[in-house]
Amino acid sequence: MPYSVAGLWAYARQDATVDSTYQLADVFFEKNKPVEYNDPGVFGFSVYIWNENYTDNIARQVKAEYPDCLIVYGGPQVPKFEDHSWWTEHPYVDVVIFGEGEVAFKKILQANNKQEIAEIVNSSVNINGAWTHNWSNDKRKTRQMNLADLPSPYLEDIMPEVQSHYAMLFETNRGCPYACTFCDWGGLTYSKLVNHDMDRLREEIEYAGRNKIGFLYSVDANFGIMKQRDEQIADWIIETKAKYGYPKTFFVNWAKNANEDILRIAKKMYDAGLIKSFIMSLQTLTEPALEYIKRDNMDINEYDYFARRCAEIGLPFDCEMIIGNPGETVDTWKDAYLTITEYQELSTYLYPLSLLPNAEISTPENRDRFGFTTTRKPFPGVLHEDTQETIEMVTSTNWLLEDELKYIWEWTWTTRLGHEYNLTRDIADFMKENKICSKLEFYDRFYNFIRNEPGVIHNAFMFAKSRIDNHIFGLASQSLGFREKLTVEKREQTFVEISNFLYTFDLDKELHDELIKFCEARLYNPDAEYPMTKTFNYNIVNKQRNKLNMPVEVEFTPTLFGANATTAQIFLEGNMENWKAQTGLTCTLNKPTIIS
Repeated sequence: MPYSVAGLWAYARQDATVDSTYQLADVFFEKNKPVEYNDPGVFGFSVYIWNENYTDNIARQVKAEYPDCLIVYGGPQVPKFEDHSWWTEHPYVDVVIFGEGEVAFKKILQANNKQEIAEIVNSSVNINGAWTHNWSNDKRKTRQMNLADLPSPYLEDIMPEVQSHYAMLFETNRGCPYACTFCDWGGLTYSKLVNHDMDRLREEIEYAGRNKIGFLYSVDANFGIMKQRDEQIADWIIETKAKYGYPKTFFVNWAKNANEDILRIAKKMYDAGLIKSFIMSLQTLTEPALEYIKRDNMDINEYDYFARRCAEIGLPFDCEMIIGNPGETVDTWKDAYLTITEYQELSTYLYPLSLLPNAEISTPENRDRFGFTTTRKPFPGVLHEDTQETIEMVTSTNWLLEDELKYIWEWTWTTRLGHEYNLTRDIADFMKENKICSKLEFYDRFYNFIRNEPGVIHNAFMFAKSRIDNHIFGLASQSLGFREKLTVEKREQTFVEISNFLYTFDLDKELHDELIKFCEARLYNPDAEYPMTKTFNYNIVNKQRNKLNMPVEVEFTPTLFGANATTAQIFLEGNMENWKAQTGLTCTLNKPTIIS
């Protein structure tokens, strides 16, 4: 739902002059619907990576039809560099506002001419083809410090009638105390947090439940950082779901410095079915890389403690990581990723290093310092739309040649398939525990086997590789449809190929067969009936190589451990009544329990 642009009007119309002078014609936010307008006086656009080209097309068209219409851009996508080509490429834009927009937009509507608009701090104004910039980095002059002045667009009868597929953006505070160089949180990184009023938030949560909005999307940078306050908000969301059955799912960016309070909040929301896991934003474990991206001073780097605490309280633990950070090499990435795989309950969300226009890492100085080469590729979030959006991807650094970065993505794809998606997790752990081979050797050999041996796994890999070769790293990582094909449709053939790989090691035939049987039983099968029992002659449950005197029966029951869902999948689960529940169990681990 169009939270940001609707919020601009909700604030601006409080002014009597604005309210009497202007009429809101419409709020456009669904790209699959036509944008209809008639002689607009002011046309405002919120511009980000997912709508930049789409917005430019509409703005260009509006200006051509109505030259006197004031075209106003806001949002994080316009580069805040005077010598950037953007300024000459957008002659049809009249005004650009950087940072928070409510006060600035009201002042634009109150102004009599462009000269008055140019006096607004953090504005750029196109006057007769020449841009004038009035920028300030002093957040004390530009921050909206009293959010109580901002009416909620959800509660002001501005939003369109709610449809079943809508997601609701939910903002409890603004700002972020951290300075991660790859991020640009609307220009509010490394800034003081300012909170919305609690009564407003409670009413908005009630609005979501009453209007049967399935997907509540938190736009806070650090939910949980305000411990007692955020726990109260979480409790209200849980209570509202119990009352209405909505919202069904909640997307959240957790506070970077995780602690027991945040784990308690996350566990509550997990038990209520609102989240699938607790996600930590690790980005990397490599010390130089952490320093370069300004993440080295965060408690989040005590990931080991939180991974183990999540296991103790039954909370699936996932992490976000970036591939291609400055300071990262092939060896450091493998070491970091294999360290993460030590945790049974963990999945990763892998992202390529991308350069956002106003992120610190994107400055000309840092591009030169880190030796970045880049290319623009389709943005994965909006692939199936008429207007293609793109994102600037890093293709090499001072530490990674282009072919090395591609190799990392290929190796990670195969290792992730084996360990995160649980096709070979127990085999690799067994081999390491019994000193048959290290996990690094196991997955290096697994990569070479998949890359060179024809079969269904090879075919899935080659499809991902075609994207990697074309620098479409995000899609290679985030497209997960192959998992159902390998583990459901072609399950038998998949395990034949894994068995053939295992034959490359010098193992007893009976042990080989039992390892394959155990891995297959541990991997969730939608066609099986659970609990399911299997008999084993080896103590594989405890990763011991000894053959037992008496066979044991092991019972397998499904869990959500190892689940991995994209934001799009979480959205669908929240907004579609008949969304396949089994999709969330694909490639998850079954829990083994010795029963006799």
